[in-house]
Amino acid sequence: MSTTKTSQPTQEPEPSIGRIVHYKRNSGSECIAAIITKVYKEGQIKITAFDPESATPLNLRVSKKESFSQDPLDGFWHWPERI
Repeated sequence: MSTTKTSQPTQEPEPSIGRIVHYKRNSGSECIAAIITKVYKEGQIKITAFDPESATPLNLRVSKKESFSQDPLDGFWHWPERI
């Protein structure tokens, strides 16, 4: 007897404090590492991004949905690619 697996659509994880994400600052820049540092009830999150070229972390309050992209786009955050 064989079993077949049905593929189910993958659902994006829910943002939570401490999760690692990537943030793309602007055109021509690479994605940088960021950590979710706060989740707001209004559908926003605060991320702290770490630019290796700057000593000062970048603190951003962004929308969980409107500022999220599955692809690295300027000004958007996304989950790290799976390797």
